[in-house]
Amino acid sequence: MISKAKIDKLICCLCGNPIEPVGTWTQGCNAQPLADGRCCQTCDNTRVIPERIRRYYEEARAAKPKVFDDGMGGTYRPGAVIEVPKWKK
Repeated sequence: MISKAKIDKLICCLCGNPIEPVGTWTQGCNAQPLADGRCCQTCDNTRVIPERIRRYYEEARAAKPKVFDDGMGGTYRPGAVIEVPKWKK
C-alpha cells in the first residue's frame, strides 16, 4: 500500500487546494466542462457535477421533440396524451 507521505499532491485546478487521495486513487476528478485538468472531490461534487447536469437538461430542452409513426397512419410524441375512441355498445 502507498503511504500518503510518498504521494506528490496534485493541486485542484478550480479552487487551488491539494487533491486528497480517495482510497488508492490519487489523480482527483475530471474538471470538465469547467476547466481542463483535475479537481478535488469537493469541487467535483459542488461545481462540476451540477454544471454537467445543468448542461444536460439545457441541451435536452433545446432538442426538437421526436415524432413517431404509430403504424396506423397517425403520429405521436413521447409523453403525449393519446385519446382512445370509446367503443359503442
